[in-house]
Formats: sequence, structure tokens, C-alpha cells
Amino acid sequence: MSGQNAVNIEQVLASSRLPTLPAVAMEVLELTSNPGVGMAEMAKVVRRDPALSARVLKTINSSFYGLSSPCGSIERAMAYLGLNTVKSLVLGFSLMESFKGVGEEHDLTSHWRRALYSATSAKIIGNKLAQVDSDEAFTAGLFQDIGAIACLVTFQNKYAAALDGVSHDKHAKAERDMFGFDHAEVGGLLAEKWKLPPVVVEAVRWHHHPEKAPNDHRPAACLAALSTMCAEAMRDGVPGGELGALISDGRRWFGKAAPLPDAFEEIAEQAPVLAKLFGQRVGPAPDAQGLMDRAREQSFEHQLTLEREKAQMAEEVYRDGLTGAFNRKKFDEEMATHTDAWKNEGHPMALLFFDADKFKSVNDTHGHAAGDAVLVELSRVTRETVGKSGMVFRYGGEEFAIILPNYEREDAEAIAERVRAAIETNEVDVSNIDCEVDTLRVTVSIGVSATGCGDPERIDGPDRLVQEADRAVYVAKESGRNAVRVWGHLRNADDVADATKDLETPEAPPEPKAGSGESVSVWLIEDDALAAVLIRTMLRQRRGVEVEWFRTFEGLTKAIAETMGGTRPAPSVVLTDHMLDGGTGVALLNVVRNTNATRDVPVVVITASEESSIREEYERAGADAFVTKERLAREMNKWVTAIVEYGQQGRTAAAA
Repeated sequence: MSGQNAVNIEQVLASSRLPTLPAVAMEVLELTSNPGVGMAEMAKVVRRDPALSARVLKTINSSFYGLSSPCGSIERAMAYLGLNTVKSLVLGFSLMESFKGVGEEHDLTSHWRRALYSATSAKIIGNKLAQVDSDEAFTAGLFQDIGAIACLVTFQNKYAAALDGVSHDKHAKAERDMFGFDHAEVGGLLAEKWKLPPVVVEAVRWHHHPEKAPNDHRPAACLAALSTMCAEAMRDGVPGGELGALISDGRRWFGKAAPLPDAFEEIAEQAPVLAKLFGQRVGPAPDAQGLMDRAREQSFEHQLTLEREKAQMAEEVYRDGLTGAFNRKKFDEEMATHTDAWKNEGHPMALLFFDADKFKSVNDTHGHAAGDAVLVELSRVTRETVGKSGMVFRYGGEEFAIILPNYEREDAEAIAERVRAAIETNEVDVSNIDCEVDTLRVTVSIGVSATGCGDPERIDGPDRLVQEADRAVYVAKESGRNAVRVWGHLRNADDVADATKDLETPEAPPEPKAGSGESVSVWLIEDDALAAVLIRTMLRQRRGVEVEWFRTFEGLTKAIAETMGGTRPAPSVVLTDHMLDGGTGVALLNVVRNTNATRDVPVVVITASEESSIREEYERAGADAFVTKERLAREMNKWVTAIVEYGQQGRTAAAA
């Protein structure tokens, strides 16, 4: 709050036109702040003002409180309804009495009508909520807009002009625009000045922004806001939208406990009773039945909206933020679902894998913004081409996958060809990106696998189809890119040999030649199936080399635990990627080095990253060698020899 705003608020609080609460009300507040106050002492103070005492008793005996038998004294009223009920009525009547004649040059009918309907709503709704005291809610309902009267009597026509034609829910904003503060701030300060209970003070202060109220007083502030919305909804000619907000906020703040819209009938019946007791005219009662019918209709519409929003939010959780395709999490769930449907019910399925050919050159030549544009366009074209036939996923990086439920191999291949052709003929618009061309063309290599692409018994889970489709992509790239290859139905003998070499059940590795040293056991930790297949194939071409492949960090740590327990032999050498499913290579390296059974096992890091900082991190952690996948691919024979030597000679071997 600026200095100028502070002066203005002080000007309101110090206005000579602003009345104070009567002495009886102040004494009642002081007494009730003392937990040990007795009913007799309180009754004595209230009886000191006979007119006030009579009005309190008349209200308590009215239909508003619905007592089964008349109550003849203040003491009995307190015994029946409690100190808080009497206090709330004393404060309410005192407020009305104090402000009698204040602002009479302005029409305050709508203000008092709103205050009385708000108080009635707060009381009736509060009776059904465990989180709030309904009597304190009643007081907050009466007092919540008192700051508006204080501003009106201080600034007169200037204030009235600022709010002319402005709906009540926008009053606070209009006040802040004009004065730098709003009536809720003023009302909160007045409530403090009058020493109203803290819960009432905070409800008055935050009734336009109840979710910002202190935690202890937030339910009361929410009920104050809700009661005002009820009062506004029960005006003549109220827009239907306010009912929707009322129902929405009520359920958001109080859940199913909020008795809306069933409370409207009771509020419409009791508010005029309360207004008469307080000497105010609030006009004809609203059409409660019509209001309830509209509220129920809007409640149903609101529920449908919530369901749609919930479904939209759930889908967004499963969407890739860049491309709009489904993400890897959704892919894993859908693969598990459809694989189970195949195994248990015989429903066929097909899986397509593809990635952009030479995608790295797009990033290197035109920048990552162009690369992103290509990925977005790949996703769009693929989703349009596949339509309702299947689901499109961004599997990772530039890799995409398509699940085709209930599709046989032939139809899946046809869709793959349509996707390949659509992408080949499409131009990616990069004119709004800072690069040397306006359009780019890309092609993709697609691998297809399906439940009907071989012996059905081969499929023991989703991973099998993933490996087959991934391997078919590799074969498509080896055949010249911009191609489709189908697992089990490849186009030539070389394709078949390349694809099946490592996925079929391997034969026992040949015995090492005499003098070649002991056999080498390699543990490979790699979540990229294609990379794992290639590395494993090259290593196992060497005599005496056994390779065990782990896809996750967790799988490797379980193997180490078995080694510690003596149920699994330690490996000769460990090969690990940098980014793993469930951890990093650095964390894995620390586990290897801090376990007695594997402490002296050589560890070779194989990663796509070329960052020197990552290399240095591994060197500090105790890695024996570090090689990028690009270099490994260029110098495969050299590095396979080095890995085998590590396995044969231990950590003393020298990497090439």
C-alpha cells in the first residue's frame, strides 16, 4: 500500500461522519473475548438497553430461529442458543442503529438488502457446515460490506460515481482503480477498530479474495463470499452466470457439504423475516423455486463442464508438450493394455516405429528451432494420416511410435507406407525461424511389427514388439532410408540376417580358443534397444564373450545385490550409458565402486553426450574409459577389442 493510499484509508477511518458502535455492543464484545464470562454477566449488560433486549428476544422467538417454545428472557435465550447467537444479534442491531441516517442522501436499499440476505445465507448454510460457526458467519454477512458505507460517507458523490453502473462483483476492482484500495480493506480495519472477533475481521477483509485469507479463517471468508453471491443471485434480473459461479465456488470450497441449491428456498423465506425484524425493506421475495430449477440445471451443466475439463487435464498429462503427440508414459500404458488384450482375448495389434532420417543434420545445419519445427510437423502429418486408426506417440527425441489396435500385419504396413509418403511429400515451413531456407523436406524410416509377424508364442510382453519394430527401423535405414520394413516379412536375405541376428534365442557362446584367456562377462546397461542390440551383437562376435543386457538402473542394482549374496558371479566389465531409466551412469558407477563384490570391475561409459564436463564427472567418479556413441560406431572394432581386454585384464588394461 502506498503512502497516498494509507492517508486515504486513514481519512475514511477518521471521518467525523462515521458512527461508532454503541456502548452496549462494545461491552458485549469485551465480555465475550473473555472465555470465563458467565451468562448472568452478559445478560446484565444486554438488559441495560431495554429496547435492544426486546429486539433480541423478539428475533430469537421468530421463525428465523424456529424455537419449539417461546423464550422469555435473555438468560434463557443464551441457554437455548448460546452466547454467540445473542452476541451476533446485539452486534447486528447495534450496527443498524449506529448507521441509521448515515448516507441518507444516497439510496442504501440495495446495500442493506444484500447485507440481510448475506447474513441469512451465511447462517443457513453455516448451520450445515462443520468448518464454521454459523453465528460468526451471520455477523460477517452483516458487516462484510460496511467498508463501502464508510467510503460513501467519506467521499460522497466521488465514490458513488466510481461505482455507477458497476456490478457488485466488480466493485472492489473499481475502488482500487479509483482510490488505490477497496471497501474490503476498509471494512477489515473498521472491524479491527471495533474489536470484532478475529474470524469476523478476516472474513470481512478477504470476502472478495477468500482463498488468500489466513488458513485458520479461510472457511469463514469463503462462506462470507458465498453468502454475498447468494444475495446477488436472489436479486431480480440477475444474470444466470452468477448461479454457475456460486455453485462452482461452493463445491470447490466446501465440497458436497455445501447445501446448494437446496438452501435457496429457506433463504428466500427467512431473509424477509430478518429484514422486518431489523426494520429494513428488502422488496418482494425472489422466486425460490425458479431459482432452484435454474441452479440445478446449471449444476448439471457445470458437472458436465468439470468432467470435460477433468478429461482434458488427464489427456494433457499424457501429451508431449512440443509435438502434441501422446508421450512415453502413455505409450507404455497402452502397449501393456493391448499386449494383454492380445494374450488374453486374441485381439491383434501392430506397432510402428520411425524417426527422421539424418535428423542430426537438421539441428546442426539449421538450428534446434528448425529441428523442433520438423518434429511438430512430423507429429501433425502422422496424426492426420493415421486418424482414428491408432494412436501416435513421441517415444523420445526424434523417435515416434504408432499403436494400431486390432490391425493385422498387411494393413499396418499399408498405413506405414501412407505415413512415409505423406511425410516425404510434405514441406516443413521454417520461414519464421532464423535459418537460410523457408522450407525443409524430411523423410522417415519406419519399422513395423505385429502380433501376426511370427510365432505368437514369441510375444511374452510389450518389449518384444518394441524390439522388433525398433530393429526393423534399423534395417530400413540400412537399406537406404525413406523406407518401410516389416519384422518377419523383410524384403531380402540380408535384411533378414541383420534383423534376426540378435533377437532370436542365442546359441551358447563358443568356447574361447586356447591361449585366448578366460571368458569375459559383460554387463550392458542401456535403455535404447537399438543401441543395445548393436553393441551386444559386436561384442558377442568375439569368442568367449557373454553379454547380459539390463534396460534399467534398477535391474543392474538387483544384479549387484545378487552378486553380493553369492547367487550371481560378478561381471568382468560393466558398460553403461549416461542417461538411464531410473538414474544416471554416475549414480550407477558409485554403486559399482562402493560394493565390495564389484569394486575392481572396470566400467566403460558409452554415451551420446560429447560434453567435457560430463566426461570429467565420470573420471572423478572412477570410470575406466569414456567413449561417445558416434566414436564407438566409427571405431567399433577398436573399442570392442579394448572392452574385451578390460574384461580379461581388469582395471589395468589400457583403453585404445
